[in-house]
Amino acid sequence: MPQAARPYANPMDDGRRKLHPGDDEKIRSFYASVHSQRETAAKFGVSRRTITFILYPERLKIVQEKRKKTKYSQKYYNSVVRGEAWRDTMRKYRQKKREKGLLYNPNKASIS
Repeated sequence: MPQAARPYANPMDDGRRKLHPGDDEKIRSFYASVHSQRETAAKFGVSRRTITFILYPERLKIVQEKRKKTKYSQKYYNSVVRGEAWRDTMRKYRQKKREKGLLYNPNKASIS
């Protein structure tokens, strides 16, 4: 029989968060002793980038400002342009495979 959900003392602690408000100071003190963002990230189970943003909050603000200016860069989200580029890339890839004989070529198919 499955166990009942564990009640959490803090409503913010519902199991979805890896870091909690008090962890910032723990991260800073651990980083001061090891001087390695990778080790710190591994210990706390988060990405190195998260550790960077905790240690240097000004970098997080710079990234947030850039996102506001670019509005998540339409370059990646314009499906019409990206779709055409992907189609062309795949056509070239398939053509190379056909030339090497690794892909079925309908033009060279023989009827037996």
